[in-house]
Amino acid sequence: MQRRSRAAILPILQRALKDVEVVQPASDITISGLKGAYMRMNYTAQMEGRQVAGTSELWIVPRGDYFFMMGAGTRPDEKTGTRAEIQKIVATVRIDPSPAARKP
Repeated sequence: MQRRSRAAILPILQRALKDVEVVQPASDITISGLKGAYMRMNYTAQMEGRQVAGTSELWIVPRGDYFFMMGAGTRPDEKTGTRAEIQKIVATVRIDPSPAARKP
């Protein structure tokens, strides 16, 4: 993915969430043989009158004229789920190649 399009989401998130910290900047990844991008960030969200710390991971995988966007969220201390658990799940994701790439 182009660096410009990878960075475009950050200003939107910074307006919506408090204290956004990019822990892992957008980087190239491959999921199910397709190239995409991954990023991870920590933030504070206002929820029902209280502040909640969170960590979000985001995977974006283009496919033809659209893209798949997968996200996962945990607490920064990983008490509600670990990044290792999330990585195991993401490793199982299978995306069919675009229709143009399929063999008849």
